[in-house]
Amino acid sequence: MFKSDDTVLRKTKFESGGVSVGHAISSCSAHWRTQSMRNQLREMDMTVRQELDDLVVNYSDTLDKITEVRQRMHSTLQQGFYHLSKARISMGKEQVGTLQFDNRGMKALAYVKMSEDEDEKVCSFLLEHRQLSQVSKAKLVKSYSSSVDVRDPPVLKDKDVDSGQPPINPLQWFGVLVSPNLKQCQLNFINVVQDCSHLASLQKKVLFIRHKYISLLQMMQQDGSSST
Repeated sequence: MFKSDDTVLRKTKFESGGVSVGHAISSCSAHWRTQSMRNQLREMDMTVRQELDDLVVNYSDTLDKITEVRQRMHSTLQQGFYHLSKARISMGKEQVGTLQFDNRGMKALAYVKMSEDEDEKVCSFLLEHRQLSQVSKAKLVKSYSSSVDVRDPPVLKDKDVDSGQPPINPLQWFGVLVSPNLKQCQLNFINVVQDCSHLASLQKKVLFIRHKYISLLQMMQQDGSSST
C-alpha cells in the first residue's frame, strides 16, 4: 500500500513537473525572442550612430568649405575694387562709369541653373557662362560645378536665349583698348559670382545635413523609448 501511494506520488510529481518544464520552455522562447529583438535594435542603433557620426563629419567639412569660400570672396572683391580704382585713375574716372553703357540693352552672360540630387535630394546651383564666340548657337559652358552636384548642366536652346543682337563683352563699353586693370577687375568679379553660386550650394547642403541629423536623432530616441 505504501509502495502504490509512493508510485502515485511520484507520478503526480512527474506530471506536475512536466507542466513546469512546458512553462519554462515557453518562457525561454519568449526570452530568446526578446533578446533577438534587443540585438536587432542594438545593431540598428549602432548603424544610426555611425550615420550620425558621418553627418557630423560632413557638416564640419561643409562649414570649413563655407568659411574658405567666404574668405576667398572677400579677398577677390577687394582685388576687384582695387583694380577698378586703378583703371579709373589710368583711363579717367569719366571713362569708367555708368554713363558708358545703357542698362536697357544689357543681356546676361551668366545663368544660374538649380538642380536637385536624385539620391540625397540636395538642391545645388550651377553657374553657366555663354560663350561670346558662339553666340549664334547660344551654347552655354559650365564655369563652375559645386561639390554637391557634379552632373553636366543642360545646354540652353536657341529659343531659351535672346535671338536678337549677340551679347557684347562689357569691356567694349569702355573702348577698344582698355586698361589691363579693367580686364583684371572683370575677372575678379566673375570669380565672385562663381563663388556665390558655390556658396549657395554649400549652404543648402548644410541645411540638409542638419535636417537629416535631427530626424535620425529623433528616430533613435523613439526606438530607445519603445525598447524599454
